[in-house]
Amino acid sequence: MGKRGPAAKFVVRLTPEKRTQLESMIHTGIGAAYRLLKARILLKADVSQQGPRWSDARIAEALETSLSTVLRTLANWWRKGWKRP
Repeated sequence: MGKRGPAAKFVVRLTPEKRTQLESMIHTGIGAAYRLLKARILLKADVSQQGPRWSDARIAEALETSLSTVLRTLANWWRKGWKRP
C-alpha cells in the first residue's frame, strides 16, 4: 500500500474472440514489440475461464518487464476498452 492507498486492480476478461486475436498476433510475431508485449500482458491477466489469472507481479517477472508497464497496460485497456493492445 502506497501513500495513495492500495494499488488499483484492473480486471481483464477477454472474450474467446479477443483471446484468439491476441494469440494469433503473438504466434505470427508480426507487429511492433510493444504491441506483442501488451498482448502477452492482457492474455496473462485474463480472468475468464480460458485465462491463467496471473498476478501483476508474476506477469512482470515472467515477461521480463516492469510492474509499472503491466499496470499501465492494464489501466489503458480498462480506460479505453478494447481496441487493440
